[in-house]
Amino acid sequence: MPIQLLVVGGAFRFPDTTKARIKPDGPIYVGLPFDQKTCAEIICAARALTKKGYRFLVKPHPMTPFPFSETSGIAQTSKQFYEEKNISALIYAASAIGLESVLLGVPTIRFIPRNRISLNILPKGVVTAVANAENLEKQLNTIQTWMSEKIIET
Repeated sequence: MPIQLLVVGGAFRFPDTTKARIKPDGPIYVGLPFDQKTCAEIICAARALTKKGYRFLVKPHPMTPFPFSETSGIAQTSKQFYEEKNISALIYAASAIGLESVLLGVPTIRFIPRNRISLNILPKGVVTAVANAENLEKQLNTIQTWMSEKIIET
């Protein structure tokens, strides 16, 4: 991250970021936002993709839990994304987890809900992939292709 884009503020939330590991075929970590309707839309989009073999680890927002039924492709986690081993990407909406994910080099997608205001909390110059329910699979495929190529190159 270029030094001119960094601003120090808030609390240090990463006790040990060396645990973060990215794996192209790993599950996708979903950090649910505070908005319950956006949570429902993200879970619905994830459920549709489990039928195509995608796997998701879902962490509800700590201030606004969102109950959902776990399936073989969608599991709830209480761990922070950097504590999970071998995730392939992270999906978020209007939450600081998106910035944290980008800073740790995790492929990150900002989810845009259909009929809700979509807050972009990222600082100027920090960019992520953007997806809605209709094009989420396309963005995930783009990320997985990019990651596979990057791993082959190194």
